Amino acid sequence: MIYRPLQNGKVAIPDYDEGIRLLTELCKQKQEKGENTIRLEGRLTKLKKAAEKTKAIREEANASLKNGGYELVKIPCFTTFDKDNTNFMNGVCGTCKETGKTYYITNKPGERELEGVITEYLKGAGIDNVYFVSTTKDLKCMGGIDCLTQEE
Repeated sequence: MIYRPLQNGKVAIPDYDEGIRLLTELCKQKQEKGENTIRLEGRLTKLKKAAEKTKAIREEANASLKNGGYELVKIPCFTTFDKDNTNFMNGVCGTCKETGKTYYITNKPGERELEGVITEYLKGAGIDNVYFVSTTKDLKCMGGIDCLTQEE
């Protein structure tokens, strides 16, 4: 759920450091506005733990993919392996037959501010159009858009 094959030999890989940086920044912005950040701070703590727990296996997976000839594209990762709807890797990508443009459909995040950031990262990976859809009800069962469509 935290790696995503893209087009043309590219693979989106999780960048926990950037995810942590972005959530920390978002938390500070919300605190400056006087908004409650308790839930966001809890997610940040979980994200740091997930990053630490998965570091060795991610490094091994990244090396294996790179040695296999894949181009690795870092995408900020927010996945904590719990009932959390900020998982942009659980998406579906493809190419429109009529226009030849690429698209990526992924989960709508709990923090709307992250949509623009993720869109820019995916566009940097060669994706033309990015769409966010609500999967909140389905994520209660730990499924995002990829799981829902049973893409093969």
